[in-house]
Amino acid sequence: ELSSKLEGMDILKTTQSGWEKFYRDQWTTLGDTTERILATTLEVEWSLKDSVDYHAVNYSDLFDNIVQHIISTFLGDPKEGIYSNGVQHTMYTIGESVLRQFQDV
Repeated sequence: ELSSKLEGMDILKTTQSGWEKFYRDQWTTLGDTTERILATTLEVEWSLKDSVDYHAVNYSDLFDNIVQHIISTFLGDPKEGIYSNGVQHTMYTIGESVLRQFQDV
């Protein structure tokens, strides 16, 4: 198995993020909000499928393209942005998007 990893990338959204539609139970104290800063440190690891010809892959380009895709999925369009209802949902969306965009991963 061949894998690659991005570690320690700090990423921040100052708008278009909230904290809502999350699981609630008897210990929940936070209410929904649609305006909340979102800051996190990314650690992302991916593996290439076994069927990939490892000699034909440009690893530097693949890494750069995946990182750029992660950033653009996190931030969205520069003018419009993309709303995040929570960091967990956004990270799931990013992972799903990477798997759709990069067929060899």
